[in-house]
Amino acid sequence: MPGFGRITADDNGSLVIVSVGYMSFNLNDYLEQASVKNIKYLFPFPPGSPSFRRNWHLLHKIAHISGVSTKADSIKRIHAMDMFAALDWLNGIRSEKVVNKGLNMDMIPLGPKTHSLAMALSYIGNEECSEVIYSQPRLYHPNYSEGIMRDANNSPEIYAYCLKADGIRQFK
Repeated sequence: MPGFGRITADDNGSLVIVSVGYMSFNLNDYLEQASVKNIKYLFPFPPGSPSFRRNWHLLHKIAHISGVSTKADSIKRIHAMDMFAALDWLNGIRSEKVVNKGLNMDMIPLGPKTHSLAMALSYIGNEECSEVIYSQPRLYHPNYSEGIMRDANNSPEIYAYCLKADGIRQFK
């Protein structure tokens, strides 16, 4: 998924939303250069073990690097497969914090693909004050995208999200 930049550049300040995953890639550089003052976390919950520990480890690392205090209300727990709940939360944050206070909203999808999709959809129609910064790894494991996930019965475990039906957009 590519990144999407803001159309206008201004210095209003940004609310940064990080979808928490396993690795920060080059997020450290961004947090240091951008002098971030306000971060909210989209936390996949419940994740399966061992994901749980790895997610909390990354959140702790980001909070330490950014120097921004992490309070309970800055962490939103949304099921890792619930793209629509993540999108609703992002749009609520946008109307509460971004539109009403004149802030920009920088979204960094490091977590589940469903949360990354929610961030990309939240960007649509909000290009003036939004940015999706997609951090890429320097190297991929050779078998990174090989095969299909299977459940306990060895059936393919595939998820799809209806974004448009009969020409009608299914998200806000």
